[in-house]
Amino acid sequence: MLDGSDDGLRLLRCVRETDNPSLQGLHSSALFPHILENPKLCPDRDKVQAVQRVLKALKDQGWIKNAPAPFYAILLMDGDSLGKLLQDGDPDTPKNISKALNGFTGRVPDLVAEHNGFLIYAGGDDVLALLPLEDALCCATAIRAAYLETFKDAFKTHQSPSTISAAVTFAHVKIPLTRLLRDSHYLLDDIAKDATGRDALAVRVVKQSGEALQWAQPWECAWSAQQPGRLAIEQLAEQFAANEANGEAADYSSKFFYRVRERFRFLNPSAKTPRAEAVFSQDETISLLAVDYLASGGNRERGLTLPQAEQLIRPLVTQCYPVQRCQSGESEPPGSLLLEQPSAETGVRFYQQPRLEADGALLVRFLAQKGAERA
Repeated sequence: MLDGSDDGLRLLRCVRETDNPSLQGLHSSALFPHILENPKLCPDRDKVQAVQRVLKALKDQGWIKNAPAPFYAILLMDGDSLGKLLQDGDPDTPKNISKALNGFTGRVPDLVAEHNGFLIYAGGDDVLALLPLEDALCCATAIRAAYLETFKDAFKTHQSPSTISAAVTFAHVKIPLTRLLRDSHYLLDDIAKDATGRDALAVRVVKQSGEALQWAQPWECAWSAQQPGRLAIEQLAEQFAANEANGEAADYSSKFFYRVRERFRFLNPSAKTPRAEAVFSQDETISLLAVDYLASGGNRERGLTLPQAEQLIRPLVTQCYPVQRCQSGESEPPGSLLLEQPSAETGVRFYQQPRLEADGALLVRFLAQKGAERA
């Protein structure tokens, strides 16, 4: 299995750009410790030891910083409501749609390659690609931006007449791909589109033991307030990862995330009445969690004030409230809070549910730890 390179690593842009022959010549599976440790897959133990020595040398030289996570990402994307757009009565619409889709399809391969991915297909408004865990969400963001841009250019409007939804499945390498592909379509169609209201991103993590978490938000509600055009989940994961690297001296700690489900259950309405009004307002919830946050990790020693802790906690809590996007004429979800008045141009509204979902926080931890099982 480890005889020479399988050319898998050459698909990664960071590997293609290096001139280190040792790295380019490796079999892609050799980078995963669980593969090398399996005598059935790698019966030649002498060769395994030789590969391990090479990997150690590459790590000592700085070519490999960390062992790759045993997770990869499936990215599935699909345009929203193109059939409805075709019914607008404008005779130029079919031509404009065709122009937009041709431009979009032409841009996708380069975008996937830039994010170290492998494109399975890009046709019309559909995209399917495999990507490293670290690059999947950023790639989805870039593809969405390209989709909106090509439609604005084709229709010569300041706002795209069509949107696109995405499903990202982070899966353990040992799980059969065929089952994951089927589940990805459910994640896209039923969660991102139907449940979240289209123009949305849905993410699922599937471990060997089964589904670990699921999170979804409309794109407009998923952006970082501090870094426009970037997902808040990604930014929060970076903060958490920095915390891990600095011995819990940064913004988030494992201890804070460890009992997040229990904390959220205390703050949520009764499970028997899931549509009931929230027990606490969002501001009250943030204050309560900020107090708990100050008591976790090394935050007390850092001398943070309660307002400072609330400022740090707010972006995370915001991503844990499910939001549904509603078009003009659609009824509002029961028990929800209207976040934004309908747009005069599109009639789009956003409704926030009163229940905190811990999966948003757990996704942050998963991304920061790259799937590693650490408390």
